[in-house]
Amino acid sequence: MLGGISNPPPVHCLMAFEAAARNLSLSKAAGELRVSVSAIGQSIALLEDRLGLHLVSSLSPSVELTHVGQQYLKAVQRFSHGLRDGFYERIPGRRTQLRITAAQAFARLWLAPRLYRFMNQYRGIDLVLTSSERFQTIGSGGVDIGLRYGHMEGDGLVATPLWSDELIAVGASNVAVRARGMSAASIASSMPLIEHPVTSWRQWLASCGMGSHDLHPVLVCSDLHLAIEAACQGLGLVLAPKRVVEQKLQSSELVRASAHSVPAKPYQVVVAREQVNRVAVRQFVGWLLAEGSAQS
Repeated sequence: MLGGISNPPPVHCLMAFEAAARNLSLSKAAGELRVSVSAIGQSIALLEDRLGLHLVSSLSPSVELTHVGQQYLKAVQRFSHGLRDGFYERIPGRRTQLRITAAQAFARLWLAPRLYRFMNQYRGIDLVLTSSERFQTIGSGGVDIGLRYGHMEGDGLVATPLWSDELIAVGASNVAVRARGMSAASIASSMPLIEHPVTSWRQWLASCGMGSHDLHPVLVCSDLHLAIEAACQGLGLVLAPKRVVEQKLQSSELVRASAHSVPAKPYQVVVAREQVNRVAVRQFVGWLLAEGSAQS
């Protein structure tokens, strides 16, 4: 019989293990839970002792889980969600938490300027937002909601379309004005271009019947946010989703260089199937849909 059946571990041990395993770091877990690093290590040791299980194979330099630890993490995260959500849904003033991941450009340029509206409307939901070009695992990886540019499929995931978009050519005014009156093909062949693989000028070239061999970017960025900021500084034109750069267009940091556009990949919100019915998840997804409709 496992020790955990007759002698359950304290809740703080479960929370310490979950935070350390999700962050793969004792120091990050300590910062998140506002305790010392040694307290996190001691809580994990107590948890293993109570359960009679070896959950962690290494604590430094990064946390590594055993196979049993990986399976136990899933159970702990389900328990953690249920505990927080139960209080949030039934007791006024109690709080729950959502962990969200989004691409950097979307998170910084579209989501962040709007989050205050969500937080004012749903004061009981704490958000943990990670912006990264690398897709994080949704569900067992500790991420509740993923905001994705393009189609996202996977076992156990539910994707909800948010909106469609278009890719437009934008740049600082002194660069964009030079492109006014040019054909789309001329812009692609003669203007300084900033290239990003997801919003590639190859799509622009294809829509104009031009081959990709005519593409000669002055700058290639793997980070769309960096590519957009480079365009703001006058380094060249960038092809970007219209919704993402809307505020920069309104502030005239960026100016459209052409009326020509090409269809962009759709945006989706992706949730693990077992979390679809969480009240907090439904509230966040509903808010996203409302924000998207208001922007249209």
